[in-house]
Amino acid sequence: MEGSNSIVCPLGSGIKTLSCLSQLCPEYDTFCDYGIVPSILAAAFGTKPLTLVVYYQDSGRVTFPVGRWGFRWIYLPLFKGVAVLRGPTRSPFRLLIILVANISMDQNLRTTAQDCLRTNGILSEDIKNVEMVILRGVGDLIPANIISWAQHNDSVRQKVPFFSSGFLLAVSLAFTGMIVGATIQMGKKVERWIVIGGCGFVGRTIVEMLLQRGEKHVAVFDLRQSFEDARIEFFTGNLLSAEDLERALAGRTVVIHTASPPHGLKPQVYVDVNVAGTRNVLAACLAQGVAKLVFTSSAGVVFNGQPLRDADETLPYCHPHMDKYNETKMEAEMLVLAANSPRLKTVAIRPTGIFGPRDSQGLPEMIAVAKTGSRLFQLGDNVNLMDYTYVGNVADAHILAAEKLDESENVAGEAFFITNDAPVFFWDFIQMVYDEYGAKDGLKYVLPTSLSFFLAWIVECFVILLSPIKAIHPKFTLYRMRFMTSDKYHNIEKAKKILGYKPKVALGEGIRLSVKWFKDEEIRKKLSAAQAETKKTL
Repeated sequence: MEGSNSIVCPLGSGIKTLSCLSQLCPEYDTFCDYGIVPSILAAAFGTKPLTLVVYYQDSGRVTFPVGRWGFRWIYLPLFKGVAVLRGPTRSPFRLLIILVANISMDQNLRTTAQDCLRTNGILSEDIKNVEMVILRGVGDLIPANIISWAQHNDSVRQKVPFFSSGFLLAVSLAFTGMIVGATIQMGKKVERWIVIGGCGFVGRTIVEMLLQRGEKHVAVFDLRQSFEDARIEFFTGNLLSAEDLERALAGRTVVIHTASPPHGLKPQVYVDVNVAGTRNVLAACLAQGVAKLVFTSSAGVVFNGQPLRDADETLPYCHPHMDKYNETKMEAEMLVLAANSPRLKTVAIRPTGIFGPRDSQGLPEMIAVAKTGSRLFQLGDNVNLMDYTYVGNVADAHILAAEKLDESENVAGEAFFITNDAPVFFWDFIQMVYDEYGAKDGLKYVLPTSLSFFLAWIVECFVILLSPIKAIHPKFTLYRMRFMTSDKYHNIEKAKKILGYKPKVALGEGIRLSVKWFKDEEIRKKLSAAQAETKKTL
């Protein structure tokens, strides 16, 4: 059952139960009939977090033993058919299901649920992890009443699937773990993904990776749709529009927020998109009941021009920043991590030196020089080590983070540096790109670091003098010089240990794949231009 999703039911559940589950939960591919003893063993000794799907026919108080290499008692007080998790919050499992059973048809469902909660002193936070509600004995109860019950609490509103059955008479356990040395595939709720900025460099790579691994519910939100794919649901809109965001995020369980302006724009653009836009994303996630948010931050949130050597996540944010891009990325990251809660779990990914296919900033400039075969100036003495990260590895880290938000309490509310774990001298990387493209000439002219800084200072002086007349955004700035001449490499042990991250594409292979993509793109554009010219002559 590699790669499949299954629900494991106790022995004797019966064909009716399995048939009912297959109708109620179409996202599960396989339904197996295992014994209750193996189920309890998996709960007791499983090494990974597990999900318990618990069904009770009658009211009463029940204790269920689960734990890791030992038993831990979790109390499930049952009243009027409502089962709510009570007990340790740091247990090695997650109970994500509330089941409402035996609700009389002549009672108002919402009133009954509210009375139950009020009578038993259950607060809102006690039902914050609801994943599914199954109703028994309600017959053809109209959906409106079911929806009204969900609206009783924001934590379940618009995100919890409701199912109705008159004959579901078993305890259902969905779990992962090892049973007598054999792996049992756990029931895993299918995620509904949306990538904000999914038409961009990093975002589209994440989207493609999700599709490659078989995800069936993938959506994209962006300013405009730049490609076609029948497997993807596209939403066009603006991060500054709450209405656009809420429309796109409705029904989603995971949001990956990659949208951000490129370098070199007006400062207000970064404030609007990175800060105000991220604030709107957080509000929309809460309004639509999204469970998880992964934010694309930047390693630059801790860089102020001073050398970073083996920097890890204990390094504080820097003040002031050298550019508005990283300053607003820092502000956005702080918003995201501060918003972390059981209701919305958040995590920030801090990549550095991203390169790869569809890169629109760094690689195109390098390849433009390589295409002409012109001699390349080296600014600085090339004694500083830099981290570069292949975009596929960055995408992998985002998906890992989304998955680990369910499995580890050490992920939510945290930031993680992501690199290729292979620091290289700054100009050596450019020379590797140059060589891979097949350029004849390499780095020929070297300007000493001090002279390069002086020239950058002169450029910025001209920009200031001309600013009343014309806005100029030069690429050769003091910030760029500090970036190109400072050590800037990071320690990614935290991501390795907690996320299970490991760069799958090595630096050299990433350069090869990137240059090949740009060469193929050049051929495609030439063919397209030739075809267009041919059509004109016909």
